[in-house]
Amino acid sequence: TSATGIEHGVGHLIHCPTLAGDRLHLAAEIPRRRGRSVAGVVVQTLFGAALEILERSGREIPVAGGTLFEVLARRAARNEPSLASGLGDFADGYAAAVGSMRDLLDAGLDPSLAEAVEEVLANDGPHVAPRLAVERARSLVRAASAAAGWVEALGAARPTDLVRLASQQLSLDGAGELWPCRALAIHGFAEATGIASDFLEVLVAQRGADAFIDHPPIPDGRGEAGRERAFAARLTARLAGTSIVEELPAGGESPRVDSFAAAGTDGEVREVLLRIRALLDSGARPEGIAVVARDLEPYRLALRRHAERLAIPISGLGIRGALTPAGSRIEAFLDLLEQRDALPTSRWLDALASVRVTSGRMPRPGFDFRLALAALGAGRLRDAAELELDGRLRDGRYPLPIRHGLFTADEAPEDASDENDAELDEAKAAGKSTSRVPRRTVSGRALAALLESAQRVRTLFVSWPERATVREHLRLLLLLVREELGWPGEAGNGGLVHELGRAVQALAQLGEELPAELILERDEIAPLIRRALLDFGRTALGGAGGGIQVLGVVEARARTFEHLFLVGLNRDAFPRPIRE
Repeated sequence: TSATGIEHGVGHLIHCPTLAGDRLHLAAEIPRRRGRSVAGVVVQTLFGAALEILERSGREIPVAGGTLFEVLARRAARNEPSLASGLGDFADGYAAAVGSMRDLLDAGLDPSLAEAVEEVLANDGPHVAPRLAVERARSLVRAASAAAGWVEALGAARPTDLVRLASQQLSLDGAGELWPCRALAIHGFAEATGIASDFLEVLVAQRGADAFIDHPPIPDGRGEAGRERAFAARLTARLAGTSIVEELPAGGESPRVDSFAAAGTDGEVREVLLRIRALLDSGARPEGIAVVARDLEPYRLALRRHAERLAIPISGLGIRGALTPAGSRIEAFLDLLEQRDALPTSRWLDALASVRVTSGRMPRPGFDFRLALAALGAGRLRDAAELELDGRLRDGRYPLPIRHGLFTADEAPEDASDENDAELDEAKAAGKSTSRVPRRTVSGRALAALLESAQRVRTLFVSWPERATVREHLRLLLLLVREELGWPGEAGNGGLVHELGRAVQALAQLGEELPAELILERDEIAPLIRRALLDFGRTALGGAGGGIQVLGVVEARARTFEHLFLVGLNRDAFPRPIRE
């Protein structure tokens, strides 16, 4: 339907998803349907359109507050006893409350109306829900309103806040020059949140936009004329109040549905890709084929492995691949930030890139040093920081509880020691044949440097203030990764150094995105850093947009394909059961 609007000279085409892959998909479909190149058409996401309107209006655009809201929403949830009692004892348990608070604000909850909403819940809630559920709902309203107020007070705004501001700006008289275009089409929506619906209604009512709403066919023919209409009914009714509804003839053939059963993830993925291989061999367009799952995590590695074996090009834009060596180190650093000196020693060593010594830096210790710390009883970082080596070294080296193997007296490795050296020397002097099973050892100097590093890290965490400005938290954070973990300060030419350098630069840039005067508690910094480093140290699932499209259900919205494969159609997985 969007291609029909192109015939009339569309200048802007608003697309529903915020993911770049979906926008690129639509941009590629327009010239493909036209059969030639198309000029003068802009495909934008809803958020991109809102930003352009605000820029043209001359208004000062608030700083991005999505990350800031995550932190402040958790703080607001902690202040609510009914939420803290149920979520506070879990690892990042407040994430569940943050999602609900975000949904409330996206639906249009205005902090100025929080008291009125609470009153409605108090009066009408007991008729439809238990008392504890009503109290949780009231707590969510209070917490969401408080977090939104804090974000606004700091001069920041969430993405949906910018959409709301753009809607208000377009509603002003004389705002027609804010978005000059010959025509405007809206595509890809079947439902929208309250704030997004407000924006779409303004575009239709005051800017003459054409909204194309698709009613997809139902394969088994149920429903009105065999098409699904219930899901889009609310949005359709809202837009119909300000526009004329025109029913366009449905095109295309009815879909044919097939299914198969497979034993295990690999068997399922292999069968799907064999069928895709047959489609490609018969001339099917790769970009017209999609593999969609509710959760791609169990299928990610199997898809990549079998696609390579069958020479099938795949792309998974927005899908994170497996961890790289840099990603493993970043994950270990995040664990260190959350668990501090209670972190297992092995995870601390995973986060290390090198160890600081008096003369500079020494390479990252290998497996033998992990074994040495385990043999010394240093199971956690705090144990390593308190460890003393006095009386444990032999000739400047620490003997490990494993042995090299069987050697003659003259063949023993240099890093070996033996408790019976005197007896071996006596036997050798007497001309007797001797053999030994020497212990492997590690350098006592290197082991001492490693323990000193553990002491410095622990001291840093002990001196870390409970409450400080963002700038102070980030200063200590950069000191930790650069000095104590040995991460490079700048991106290199590639590989591990490049990825770690990029991660350090992202941490340094975080201070510019957040208000410098913001006071954060020490426990609030870890979720913030985890969100900032979420996409670092990951391999790409496949290509950069070409080939078979591998998508989650969120990434697949508003996209159409000639061939669609749904994997993971298992009980309680797809479709997902809705639980509180």
